[in-house]
Amino acid sequence: MKLTARVSLFVVLAVTAVLHADSANRLVLVDLPVLPSGNFSQALAINDRGRAVGFSNGLFANLHAVAWEDGRVFDLGTLPGGTSSVARDVNNRGQVVGESTAGSGSTHAVLWQHGTIVDLGTLPDGVGIPAQSGATAVNNRGQIVGVNNAAGTFHAVLWEHGSIRDLGTAAGFQPTDINDRTQIIGYVLDVSGGSRGFLFDDGAVIDLGTLGGNTVVPTSINKRTQIVGYATTSAGEFHAFLWEDGAMNDLSGGDDTLAFGMAINDHRQVLARTSGGSVLWQKGVVFRLPGARTAAFGMNDRAQAVGWRIDQLGTHPILWTNNTTK
Repeated sequence: MKLTARVSLFVVLAVTAVLHADSANRLVLVDLPVLPSGNFSQALAINDRGRAVGFSNGLFANLHAVAWEDGRVFDLGTLPGGTSSVARDVNNRGQVVGESTAGSGSTHAVLWQHGTIVDLGTLPDGVGIPAQSGATAVNNRGQIVGVNNAAGTFHAVLWEHGSIRDLGTAAGFQPTDINDRTQIIGYVLDVSGGSRGFLFDDGAVIDLGTLGGNTVVPTSINKRTQIVGYATTSAGEFHAFLWEDGAMNDLSGGDDTLAFGMAINDHRQVLARTSGGSVLWQKGVVFRLPGARTAAFGMNDRAQAVGWRIDQLGTHPILWTNNTTK
């Protein structure tokens, strides 16, 4: 349920809503608490039980992975000797994944569960240079997808049953999400400076196509193999897309040009960012999320959304929730 970037900072964001035309006006925006003295915090994902995760900086300006529950913020900590960490995703079992620096200075993918942090490790580096890894998403089966970086070469990997496996995709494949069917989406940068989006499904690698431009980045996949993301058009504009039944559909138009599709839930509702703010798309109808200078990026199935807002004091985590849902 969750975006893209490199191992050092996967910008995976999160928003949601199970919205219908008669409930669009019931969304309210709530500020989430931060660590002491924090001025740069973002909520990146939320599960169906209302547990949100992301990061917050504290007294020493290092980012720490955090979780929000019942209006409180909890520091998830780092690996022994580490100074910073980021939580990227959370499943309905409460398992949180992301990455943390270790005492060696390397960055490793980690899993937080039952009050402990687990180092997920890396593939053998084979070159004498410590490999690094990062986790981007976790499904409700506890399968974790991410990348392994050895000597500058990125490989998509899957952690399950306590082991790490190279998925055998093209070098440089950057996974962004995984659903409960172990279908994985991601993208590969190309020599043109753009990227191609792919679906990895039981050994098959499916090119998602384009909207006419040279950049495609899928960001979220649901259990029905419906995929959202963003892509450039032949005119160079970024448009949100919905990929289903083997075809990429352009969701942008009118004042929603320059849209970035960020999340899709199992009700086929799509979160997108536009030049005018963050929106929810459902069956061709667009609902705008309340709040100025906000970014919403992840979604659960209970009409709840998380993201952040920006003001003169910094970046602050926020929750959108239906005021009938507590």
